[in-house]
Amino acid sequence: MKTKILIVSLIILFIFSLIYAQPQIKREEIQRGAPQQQRGTQISDEPVIREFSANPTSVVQGGQVTFSWRVEPTPGGSPITDTRITVGAIELHRSSSAVGEKRIVLPPSLAPQLACQFVLTATNSAGRSKQRTLNLEIFADTPVIREFSVEPDVVMAGGEFKMRWRVEPRPGGSRITNVRIGPDTVLSSGERTIRIDRNNFDERRRYTLVATSERAQSVSQTREVEIKSILSVKTSIQNFHMTMEPREIPEDIRGSFIITFENLSGITIEGVTITLVSKSEEVSRGAIRGKIVGGLSNQTIRPGMNEFRISGVISSRGVTPKPRFMGIILDLSPQPEDRMEATTPIEVRTIESYHMREGGTFRTIFR
Repeated sequence: MKTKILIVSLIILFIFSLIYAQPQIKREEIQRGAPQQQRGTQISDEPVIREFSANPTSVVQGGQVTFSWRVEPTPGGSPITDTRITVGAIELHRSSSAVGEKRIVLPPSLAPQLACQFVLTATNSAGRSKQRTLNLEIFADTPVIREFSVEPDVVMAGGEFKMRWRVEPRPGGSRITNVRIGPDTVLSSGERTIRIDRNNFDERRRYTLVATSERAQSVSQTREVEIKSILSVKTSIQNFHMTMEPREIPEDIRGSFIITFENLSGITIEGVTITLVSKSEEVSRGAIRGKIVGGLSNQTIRPGMNEFRISGVISSRGVTPKPRFMGIILDLSPQPEDRMEATTPIEVRTIESYHMREGGTFRTIFR
């Protein structure tokens, strides 16, 4: 009897163990199945884009670019059936080749920009797609102004300045069809001398160069020339000062006169004649009259401080009035009305001073 009870108990225990083990087995099967699904995601049937490149990566608007691509199916996956290159909504190229190279003329409608995005889309026979993008710089098909200059850019009326320019097509761009400076059509490079009328008033004159490419895209630059009237230049030459070497003249002797003055006009004045005239009295109005001491011709007055050394003779004999002032005449041009004059005091001790010193009394003739 005990044996039967034991057998029945074992059978019941076995049945309960089977019932308990079923859910556990299902959970283990689910857990074993998860990695398989994960591995399936990693090797999904999508194209693999190995390469998508462009040459050059910087191109003129409407220029040409060579695109290269290489697409492969996933190992064991569906073959590649379609490749497309697009920019925005524009399709540039479509092919069934998984590997290729194509030279493409970009649409002129693509505006200049630093990063224009191009897209390669690869599709396989299962209808699954993969994309890759690359950015190209697109710049305007405008000519390049290598030089546009005016020298000098501050000119006295009656003077002249040189204008130089040089324009070239942008690398990869179209040829230049037109170059203008103001209303005049000119060559793509050149030089010209422009003379200013001597009666011109103070003025700022602007010159604009415009260059246009075959694709009708233009670039421009502007230069400004400041013109100063002769009267304006005259009033800008100031702060005259003169010294003499030696400081005393015991008899008729050739000495050196050092003249300094400041040119505040900002203009370089060439071909100037400088004349020194000795005077017994200061003249406030009218032309300077007196005895010519010396002078220089064909001199250049530059902006800022200027210094000139002139050799000359001051007479200290006879009844000639002793000079107390020195007149400085600047002929800014050959035109008489372009002359300017200034007077500066000068101290000269003549032979009489030395004679009186020997007699025991010293007197300075001029202070």
